[in-house]
Parts: sequence; C-alpha cells; structure tokens
Amino acid sequence: MLMIDSWYDKTPTTDTSQTRQSAAKNNMKAYIGSLIKSSNIVYKSLESSNVFVQIKLVDVVVMTRASDSPWTETVKVRGSPKYRVDPNKVLPLFKPKSVELQSTIPHDHAMVFTMYALDHGDNHTFSGYAYTDAECKSKSISLVQDNTDFYTSQLMAHELGHSLGCDHDGDGNSCNSKDGYAMATNFILANVKKWTFSSCSVNYIRTYISSLDKQHRDCLLSSQNRHPDPYVLNTTTLWYGQRYSADEQCRMHYGEDSYLCR
Repeated sequence: MLMIDSWYDKTPTTDTSQTRQSAAKNNMKAYIGSLIKSSNIVYKSLESSNVFVQIKLVDVVVMTRASDSPWTETVKVRGSPKYRVDPNKVLPLFKPKSVELQSTIPHDHAMVFTMYALDHGDNHTFSGYAYTDAECKSKSISLVQDNTDFYTSQLMAHELGHSLGCDHDGDGNSCNSKDGYAMATNFILANVKKWTFSSCSVNYIRTYISSLDKQHRDCLLSSQNRHPDPYVLNTTTLWYGQRYSADEQCRMHYGEDSYLCR
C-alpha cells in the first residue's frame, strides 16, 4: 500500500488531474513489480538448501487521500526533513485493514510502503519493521520506508524474512551480523552478501515452514488470487535495472536534475 503524492508529482503538469492520477498509479505498480522481482534474488539463495520460497505480487492498493491511510496519518509527527511514524503504532492500526482485505484480495502478507521516516523514540531509527513468526497469521504484515531506489527490494526481502521466522543474524544465533547477509541488523551497501540468506536464516525459514506444515496451516502452498489484474501481473517481468535506466534511477532517487556520472 502506497501514498501517491510523490508519484503524482512526477507526471506531466500539462495533463488533467485524472490522467496524472491514473499514470501515477500505473507507474507505482510497475515500480513495485520490479522490486518484487528483485526481492526474489534473496529467496533464490534458499534453493541450494532445498528450501523454495517465491514472492508473488497479488495487487497494489494505492492510497489517494490521507483519510485512506489512518495507520500512518493519525500517528505521524513532524520531523526534519520529513514526517516520522512509529512502526509500533502503525502496524496495530493497519492489521484490521489487512484482515478486511482478505475477503477481496486474498494474500499471505500485506506490506505497507511509506516515504515517512520510521522511528521509535530515543533516536532509534528503522528502515522497515515486521512481526516475527507471522506468516499464515493475521499479523503477517510489515512496514517499509520507501526511498525510491533498488535497495528497497532487499529491505522487502529482509522484512518478509522476519515474517517467515528469521531473527537478525547475531541475535541469539551463531551467525555474525557483521558478515552482512540478508538478515544483518545493519544494511551494508557494498556487501553483496545482503542478497543471500545466512545459514541461520535458512534454518529459521525451514523450521518455520515445517511448523506450518505440521499444524496444517501452510497458507504458502497455494495462490488464491481471484481478481488478477493483467497490468499488475505483468509488472513483475522486468528487473529494476531493466525497467529503469541508470539515469532514470538517479532522477527517481535524487531529483529531476540528477544523472549517472560518466
């Protein structure tokens, strides 16, 4: 679920409001679709351990008014340079909405995207937040701070990892967070290991899925998308770098005057 303002601002000002809003929605869906495809790079790393998980996009619900997103708009506080929200307040407010959407958009996990900064007091900042051991339960939801760049896809995989039973590397397990795997506490930009799960994460995910199977509660085995949107389904066919050139990626993240240095 996303707020539309930043994408609306990128559309031609000469178009009608309705045309701009429609274009913004489609552009957002395409963006999320490519992030989903790129997130699956991390889950592909499980296959060498005989664990198979693939993220599939069911739908993108776009919020066009502040009143559509009370889980962020009623708890945001003014910060510098942007508003801030506390994930521990956002997710409990969003949980009933995720449950409600199950009747029209069946899903295993609902992820909220926001451009607000995430924090929890005492200057403790987050890039994302999710409940642990949450898949196939009503608390299978997460919150991601979207910075309009490729690395958001790794953050998405990280938060879904929590939902699939993963703790951070080094948090009560033998793996070292400094190694920089997907479930490391801190994001290390230059470390390619962030696109791979550590052995601890592999064990967490395998154990959690096994527990779902034993309880006959493994919702991950089937897809119940009763209203496939062809446009949404097609958005996951391109990698992020295929959809956006290097110059486009610079403009999206840093502004319209940005481009790749050559």
